[in-house]
Amino acid sequence: MSHSHLPFFSEKLQNRFVANVVRNQKYNVITFLPIVFYEQFKFFFNLYFLLVALSQFIPALKIGFILTYIAPLAFVLAVTMGKEAYDDYQRNLRDREANSAKYLILDPASASSSGDYNPTRAVPSSKLRVGDLVLLEKNQRVPADMVLLRTSESSGTCFIRTDQLDGETDWKLRVAVPFCQNLGSDRDLLGLDAEIYGITVESRARRIGLTLTQPMRRSRIFIPSLVPSPSTRLRLQEMMFHWCRRSSH
Repeated sequence: MSHSHLPFFSEKLQNRFVANVVRNQKYNVITFLPIVFYEQFKFFFNLYFLLVALSQFIPALKIGFILTYIAPLAFVLAVTMGKEAYDDYQRNLRDREANSAKYLILDPASASSSGDYNPTRAVPSSKLRVGDLVLLEKNQRVPADMVLLRTSESSGTCFIRTDQLDGETDWKLRVAVPFCQNLGSDRDLLGLDAEIYGITVESRARRIGLTLTQPMRRSRIFIPSLVPSPSTRLRLQEMMFHWCRRSSH
């Protein structure tokens, strides 16, 4: 089991971030016809045949039966609209499946009232928010961009698959943040005060840092490091991105 974390924020700050909702649909009830028609008639030949068909309503330009001009164009549009509607419906089903997938998060609210070793509650992927501590099970998809804090392995390692991102099917190594991996238990993560932030250097290069604080203890982690040792770098190997898959072993 691996644990990924985005920064703790107050309720007010959390609401400033967009919801963790996957939406790959291209259309809705209002935009379906306008977008489909635009996508079809932006091509020259489709527009040409539409204009020819419309010209047959003008008596001076009429040649033969109007149906011979309208029917082929209407057939092509009907087939295209049916295909687009079906594909978008399938995207909607996949979005619903992804958004309703359940994930366990460490719950600070129940930590004080529960005797469980790791107080958790299940939430759908769409309800995950910045600052949640997610317990990622084996073979689960990563529901958002995350930082790997702890794993059940003493070495703090796990493997992920990024086939949905770059098409590569080989397993890639990820290593937990040493500061968090050395904590006594997963429950101790609830006692951390953490923050992820970005720094712009020379107006172009961007740096990402993670600050973790505990009473009487402070650690600053940067990628790449902007301050001298003993600061520790937050590396790419400590990050997991949306749609990666956690190893099943």
